[in-house]
Amino acid sequence: MAVTLFSVNKGYYDDVPVEKALAFEVGAARLPQEQVRGADGEHREDEGPVGRRREGARRRDRRLQEERRVLRRRRHYRSG
Repeated sequence: MAVTLFSVNKGYYDDVPVEKALAFEVGAARLPQEQVRGADGEHREDEGPVGRRREGARRRDRRLQEERRVLRRRRHYRSG
């Protein structure tokens, strides 16, 4: 809805019939849900934009954990 309101305020919808604008709004609302569902209709958390963000967060967490291990080893060697 925010995209539609922004577009209306900017004048992008001036030449668009109301029916088409409403159809776009309905389609835009469904888009994220369709991107995370498989062909069988099952919800998949690991697909679509949400899954990519989640996987990116996992990679960052693994890198941080590795950096912590390295720092702990360095402290251990320095204190010995």
